[in-house]
Amino acid sequence: MQNKKHTKAKEQTAAPGGYKGRITAYRALHRVLHGGAFSNIVLGNALDDESLAPGDRRTATFLVLGVLRNLALLDAVFRSKTSKGKITAAPALLLAARMAIFEILFQNKIPKYATISEYMKIAAAECSKSETKFLNACLRRVSHKDMHRLLEDAETDLRRMALEFSCPEWFAQSAVKFYGKDDTLKMLRANNLGMPSYFRTNPLRVSADELSDMYARQRVDAAFSKRLPNCVYFKAGQGYHPVREVRAGLLTPQDFSTQIVAHAVAPQPGDSVLDLCCGRGAKATHLAELMGNRGRVLACDIHAHKTEIAAGEAERLGVSILETRVCDATVPGDLGFFDRVLVDAPCTGTGTFRRRPELKQRVRPAQVMELAFLQRRMLEAAARLVAPGGRLVYATCSVLPEENDDVAAEFLERHEDFAPARAVPALERLPQFKTPFGSVFLPQHTQACGSAVYILDRKS
Repeated sequence: MQNKKHTKAKEQTAAPGGYKGRITAYRALHRVLHGGAFSNIVLGNALDDESLAPGDRRTATFLVLGVLRNLALLDAVFRSKTSKGKITAAPALLLAARMAIFEILFQNKIPKYATISEYMKIAAAECSKSETKFLNACLRRVSHKDMHRLLEDAETDLRRMALEFSCPEWFAQSAVKFYGKDDTLKMLRANNLGMPSYFRTNPLRVSADELSDMYARQRVDAAFSKRLPNCVYFKAGQGYHPVREVRAGLLTPQDFSTQIVAHAVAPQPGDSVLDLCCGRGAKATHLAELMGNRGRVLACDIHAHKTEIAAGEAERLGVSILETRVCDATVPGDLGFFDRVLVDAPCTGTGTFRRRPELKQRVRPAQVMELAFLQRRMLEAAARLVAPGGRLVYATCSVLPEENDDVAAEFLERHEDFAPARAVPALERLPQFKTPFGSVFLPQHTQACGSAVYILDRKS
């Protein structure tokens, strides 16, 4: 059946690390699922432990991301093994069950009995005796057939899709309606796969060729994107993190999908550029790099600590044309006119499910409407700051049309002096989902996360 084919395609295998790798994952997952933390931050901090062996690092990463990517499916399997078909377990027991079930279903290097034995050690340390006994009984009844049976028993294709990829049903429904079933399936499948670690090179300090030669001499397996200038990546599972290069200002951690945004703005040396929601300054400093550090970049954010970080990033990268200012993007005040204005708006982050899979369980439909209202206000305010003949770029890391196409379409209805850009050479060669108003770069297009970009040029 098609469902079995899909499930088999997303099976993953990790090196069989020991207790330390599993307990590291257990503690990281507890912080994410019960403490509201973000997995990329928690996992990164956990892997900083120098006492972790390479096998334990791989195991911890495999388990944290695997459990979060498949959470709804794991819960459904666990629920089917309880007497009343409900999960009322304490957090410690529930977490151990989720991890064990994931290993039983998605890894094939360790026999099932050995996997159960490993989790009995964790349960003995974290759970009561009765809970440990209950967990043992449940896990012994888990098999691959459970996953296939649950998918086969799903009442609708939409529900089956949501269960197989552990995403909200409302999200799958919105995606199918806008992108179609095939593209939605590709996106959901990509979200549950590993991805490389992406960085952008800083041409103010080093050329891509110089960096390539350096990595060749060091025998580091770094790859340079042929689709996006100054984009370098390290394959998933390689375990290489360029700490020294980042500290020296040669590289900046930035996903492929978000590196696209500055190329959409396409600033020229000498331009005046406004980043109205700069956050920590990743895109603002990228804009300055593309300008050859000539011109002016004003980076604004409502949070003072973020503008301070952006200023620090500029110093690290040798960027001298970046200024920062604290302001509300919905009422920025009289900032003057700019050749280029970027609104990288706050959003649900549904395009980042691949990197932050816990968001699949956190995003709610009500948030979509709330954020879309905020995005409209920001775009409206930004339009007044674009000089005649200038460019306004609206970008999100969402893949929901309610935050993307709907916002851009409504804006264009109100502003006859703006129109979608005809073509941007740097983006034309990238795979994308084109709409009448802009482009959505889905995870299957980027081999990374997803983003949306709307390039709106103001008439002279």
